[in-house]
Amino acid sequence: MLFLLSMKIQFDDFFLDDQCYVFERSGVPISLRPKVFDLLAQLLRHRDRVVRREELVEAVWQRTTVGPGSLSGLVNELRQALGEDRQSSSMIRTVHARGYQFVGKVDERSSRPTTSTASPPERLSTARSPCSSREDRSSTFPTN
Repeated sequence: MLFLLSMKIQFDDFFLDDQCYVFERSGVPISLRPKVFDLLAQLLRHRDRVVRREELVEAVWQRTTVGPGSLSGLVNELRQALGEDRQSSSMIRTVHARGYQFVGKVDERSSRPTTSTASPPERLSTARSPCSSREDRSSTFPTN
């Protein structure tokens, strides 16, 4: 039996499910490149603290060596996806020469990680996917 830790989180008009790779704004799917999605998930998962640049690079690129501008470029791409510009307040705080912290308002009712079990690989095809339908996601959180 395999235990999976997933995060379903609501913030502002956004919803993120890191197990199903879903990112939406007001129920409309937003397409993010995988590394941008991983960056957002990492910042949300550790929003209680500043996440050091080295930790983010390790989480997003694993063992690949990247230059210092690569992470900055991803953060800028993420800020664009969140609809931020130079005049708006940012959900991502930059801590100069240290790292980044997610500071947006999170619906705490939605932020608890959940644990689910999956069948062994040979039986996955017959098991219902936790990502199978949008209705399943919408019933997870109240809409008021």
